[in-house]
Amino acid sequence: MSHPVRISLFLALLLALSISGVVLAHADIARSDPAANAVLEQAPSQITIEFTEPVEPRLSKIEVLYDDGSVADNGDTTRDPADPNVLRVSLKDSREGTYIVSWRALSEVDGHVTSGAFVFSVGQPIAIGNLPQLHHPVCPAVVWHRADRQPDYAQQRRRTAFPQHQQQHRPG
Repeated sequence: MSHPVRISLFLALLLALSISGVVLAHADIARSDPAANAVLEQAPSQITIEFTEPVEPRLSKIEVLYDDGSVADNGDTTRDPADPNVLRVSLKDSREGTYIVSWRALSEVDGHVTSGAFVFSVGQPIAIGNLPQLHHPVCPAVVWHRADRQPDYAQQRRRTAFPQHQQQHRPG
């Protein structure tokens, strides 16, 4: 194989790898404060989530619910002016119990939307069995199962694949 052909193949491989890195990039959670499944002595004043890449602040959101299904955040999700990878939302008050944090992030890098949820608890162990049946507050197509409190992603995929069958659910 000639030297120019080797260089061409190397450049083609390098280009392919660089493109695949962009395609696979999404704004996923790098860390959160409090951490998922943490048991705290006192309620935090805010929830902070750091993502793996910058997020679009107008189309990204953190929502927090108390274990009785009522809203725990002030609806004031903001992006950190010093770090475009960080979102924060303040909490209304301090309560003991399990908190449900859900998030939705639009990547400024690739325009993909990611979402997820986690729980933490204040003053007592995480009480999974006592959580109400909720629909995911940020992504209403995700239904939380009563038995294990995990999102039913198969149901979400079915609803996404067949949008005419989607129903909008709001926590209440």
